[in-house]
Amino acid sequence: MKANNHYLLCASCICIVNLVYTSFLNAKTTVAERELNNAALLYYQAFLTCPDYDDVPLYLRNRSGADIADLRKYTGDYQHVLKLLEAADKLPYCNMAIPWLQREIGGKVDDSFFKPIRVASMLIGANVRILAADGDYKTALSQCFMMRRIPWRIAENRSLLFIRPLNVTSMNRASFLNVRAVLEVMPPDEKTLRWLKEQLAEAPRMSEVHIARLEQFLEIWLRYDSPKAISELRRKLLANSVNETQKQKVMALTDDDLLSRIRKPFEEFHHSVIYTLSNDMSYEQKHARLESLEKEYIDQAENNPAIILSLQLYTHEIPISFNMTVRDTRWCNAYEVAAEIYLMKATTGRLPETIPDGVPKDPLTNKNFLYRTTDDGFILSSPPRFKNWSEFRFKVPGG
Repeated sequence: MKANNHYLLCASCICIVNLVYTSFLNAKTTVAERELNNAALLYYQAFLTCPDYDDVPLYLRNRSGADIADLRKYTGDYQHVLKLLEAADKLPYCNMAIPWLQREIGGKVDDSFFKPIRVASMLIGANVRILAADGDYKTALSQCFMMRRIPWRIAENRSLLFIRPLNVTSMNRASFLNVRAVLEVMPPDEKTLRWLKEQLAEAPRMSEVHIARLEQFLEIWLRYDSPKAISELRRKLLANSVNETQKQKVMALTDDDLLSRIRKPFEEFHHSVIYTLSNDMSYEQKHARLESLEKEYIDQAENNPAIILSLQLYTHEIPISFNMTVRDTRWCNAYEVAAEIYLMKATTGRLPETIPDGVPKDPLTNKNFLYRTTDDGFILSSPPRFKNWSEFRFKVPGG
């Protein structure tokens, strides 16, 4: 058994045990039927039969510049993987069992869990290019959305604090790059482009996952860390007691009393963070507001022993989730705008001079993306002050 398949094997076994257990308890019920049709069982079969990540050729990892003949030859040995992924994608219910896996291994699911999943995404990407080369553009685009749903299904399983968000984000972006690869070779096709616009608008967004990741924090923290926090607060209060009477009052406090003291300032801070992230403010306004909230919360710790260290450390998660939320929204919006531009080219025979009305905005500014045409296509970007944020280059067949 390959080392990087250890987590996948454990998780798939947990899914099977859960299936047997629920089927035994709920025979002939919808619960048993649901577990029997758990898409995770098919996903794990696919991941476990993928080639080892270190054995994948560079041309497959790099996603571009690969010869179609080489892609056909390589993916030909893994058609069973693609068929399993397609079958899993059609099932509405998916429980990946990641929280239970985390409990078994005693820590976060690390990068080795994702290596076979990344390989599966690479195989889909290769198949996308093969389909596009064969002129089956709509099926190729459909497979891009199949790829996009894999990280979404991993992330939505109430497991957001147990995984590294960068892994699911990078896989999500790979699906966009494959959409671009198809658009850059597809002849003008109004019907397919209108369908693509609908799919892009309706597809689940990873930005929702990153916000949900923060929303889950208190629930997960209470489950795993609250006993240590209660002990920490009691020690602090005892250390601050100036006489025996005060110490006795501290010792008389119940765990629930202490937990409510911890929860109150954190919940106020947490709700303000979620409200800010969900607001329509620009990136710069949100960034400034989040920095202010974090400073206020940390400063309170000097005079409020209930603001304990483990919850102060939570503040480090905020900029991570915030930036990933903005980045994903930016990618989603840019590709919706690009699809509209490709559609206008298909209907009018030329690229528009300006960005059309009513398209999604650049989340960095809450205004339209900057748009300019090139010799072979067009570019969507942000103002120069956001120089560290990537621009989006698209080629158009025929220029």
